[in-house]
Amino acid sequence: MRLTHLMVRRYKHLSHVVLDVDGTQKDFPVYFCIGLNGSGKSTLLEALALIFSRISQNELPGFEFELEYDIRCGGETAHVAVCSGKDHRKGKLSIRVNGGDPFFTFEGREKYLPYKVITYVSGPNSGMERLVNASARESLLSDVFDASARADTGEIDSLLRSLGAAGSNPRILYLGETMVNLVLFILCVWKPKQSGEYEEKRAGIFQKIAGGFLPRAASLSAGDSLSGGLFGQFFRQSRDDGLADWVSTGEEGMTAGLLMEGMGRSCFVRRVCEEYSNPLQLLTVLLRALHAGELKECHIQFQTGEGEPFLNEQALSDGELLWAARMGLILFAGLEENDNCLFLFDEPDIHLNENWNVEFISSLERLSQRGTGETAGNCFWIATHSSLLLTDALPGHVFLFEREEGEILVRKVPVSFFGAGRPEISESVFAGSARIGEYAKRRIELVINNSEIKPEQLMEFIDSTGAGIQRFRLLDKYYSMIRPETHP
Repeated sequence: MRLTHLMVRRYKHLSHVVLDVDGTQKDFPVYFCIGLNGSGKSTLLEALALIFSRISQNELPGFEFELEYDIRCGGETAHVAVCSGKDHRKGKLSIRVNGGDPFFTFEGREKYLPYKVITYVSGPNSGMERLVNASARESLLSDVFDASARADTGEIDSLLRSLGAAGSNPRILYLGETMVNLVLFILCVWKPKQSGEYEEKRAGIFQKIAGGFLPRAASLSAGDSLSGGLFGQFFRQSRDDGLADWVSTGEEGMTAGLLMEGMGRSCFVRRVCEEYSNPLQLLTVLLRALHAGELKECHIQFQTGEGEPFLNEQALSDGELLWAARMGLILFAGLEENDNCLFLFDEPDIHLNENWNVEFISSLERLSQRGTGETAGNCFWIATHSSLLLTDALPGHVFLFEREEGEILVRKVPVSFFGAGRPEISESVFAGSARIGEYAKRRIELVINNSEIKPEQLMEFIDSTGAGIQRFRLLDKYYSMIRPETHP
């Protein structure tokens, strides 16, 4: 999948923004939204998630929009164009495929929608999780109420089907704190039948964690009663239809334990793999149980080497957990049956060290490659402040968000950042040429302009200053003091 056009009008402080992407590009589809804080780049990703959330329910998002994208369908590529009607508050969707006649609902045509839209937001001031979960359900319930008042049985039936689909197989997934452990759980217990390439990629993810992550067991905790269904299988030990190796019951509910098979990073739980052919299907089941209040906790027990102590996921840092969860979802989406996923990452470099950020984009590409030489049909949009990530940005893949006279403007960056130096990127994007922090700069200027400082005091300050142009400036002042004849 690949976005080719997006227009958003009057969503929050986005009065009218337009993004156009060259649809003929064959480069790896990772795109960047960049700009200063408050420039609207995160809001645009939120608007895009909201659009897909609502159109997948055959609703309008509550603001005017135009959306076009290419998507793989049965070995061919279809061009889908979706927009709101003239009155976006009352109108219907207008959908065209390959320029054909318009239709007004995706019902029965779900193949033209992304398989999953996976979102992640780093900051606390975001309504993304509510938009794609509770708000989406509330919107459908409101429409059911309105249709009931009109006694429109056809629309009521359609809305109830959408409501059921939103609960049983949500198209929009938010990578929040609760989902992180579930993704790690699935990474540990599941692998496909033809698993060589998958295991190699998964081992690369595990190698980043705790210096060597060796899963040994996993557990799920639930309340004292279950409504049944697939989730209940995790709490049965029967070899016919159970998935647990052991089950314990206490005052706070039940806990099911699963022991890993396979050596080292080839771990899996055979009965889980036999029951679920698709990791995103298993994730959906666990999310449903979580949102229903049945699934209470999920834990992983691991070692960092043979004979080392047993630890659980709480021993991992936020960066390790987020790396595993994001890369795990990309690995899942790289499987052929999960084609056409859209990833919306807001500042994914947060919590990651420089080495991991260096490898971030190459990891997306590596996990998206298949043994056949084909690249998974997934697309990535990233909002970032990181000049390091931008050194991997291909020409035409970077959109700059700027605020001018209270309006948010978006333009495609006309120059290439690919392989460029980070200082040059920072200077051109983030409105400044500063190469050191303001605090250090101010202290150095005070020393340079101090006419009463003694040479030995100056040398002491020089010894505490790192390499770079500022150190040379200080040394120049020092030598002008001890050898004034060489410095006019």
